[in-house]
Amino acid sequence: PYCTNLVTHMDVFLLGEFINKVSLAWIGGAAGAEIFLPEYRSILGQMGLQVMSITVCTLIIVTTGIVLLSGSGILSIPVLDMQPTFVAKVSICCLIGALMTARSPASAIAVIAEMHCHD
Repeated sequence: PYCTNLVTHMDVFLLGEFINKVSLAWIGGAAGAEIFLPEYRSILGQMGLQVMSITVCTLIIVTTGIVLLSGSGILSIPVLDMQPTFVAKVSICCLIGALMTARSPASAIAVIAEMHCHD
């Protein structure tokens, strides 16, 4: 939008908060429409176990992968290179792994509904 001068930086500044609020409300409404508790009550434990497994596996794989790739020199992340100890580097990698686990619960519910896992 900036290249064509359709939207200026001031327009984005003025409208950005409003657009974010409307977008989040729309996403929340769509996600809420997918969740009907009595329908999913019988598989809540299985869903929780699946989400927990995906989260733990993602954290372990990403953390280990970044530690190995940065240690071998294939991946260069400046903040890791500045850390004095290996424990500090692993701590930063754990933070990166935790960020990688951030996912939308609405997307998990949408996948479960699409795959008919509740049948």
